[in-house]
Amino acid sequence: MQLHSFYDNQAGHAIHIGAEFRATVQGDLTIAAYCHQLKDLADSLANVGEPVSDCTLTLQMICGLNRRFQIMATIMPMKIPFPTFVQARSRLLLEDITLNERERAEGATALAVGNNNHNGGGPPPPNGGNPPPPPNGGYQ
Repeated sequence: MQLHSFYDNQAGHAIHIGAEFRATVQGDLTIAAYCHQLKDLADSLANVGEPVSDCTLTLQMICGLNRRFQIMATIMPMKIPFPTFVQARSRLLLEDITLNERERAEGATALAVGNNNHNGGGPPPPNGGNPPPPPNGGYQ
């Protein structure tokens, strides 16, 4: 009887898990956390008798990427053959590393430029770099 009750609930579980799977987007998650969450949901669907194909899992992953990965989301569906979930995840993890390195380098460059933006790195000019006021307050 208890086993029968489990099977009766499978459809309900599949509906809820499937809705969560289709609504999952990366948001602020890292690529690793986002892919892990999608894979867990796909595994949960398989456990209730609704397996998700690798292609569907990959498409859902691509569709839910945040704007930071917009270029990858455009390019990956054009790949022939279409990448597996593992291949797409690996490419996204590599892109994440590349983007992080580029942002770190750009941040370091901006910081260096900001620190050297006045008098070749010397002390800041008097009066904030503005010309001195005219004598007698500008009156003659």
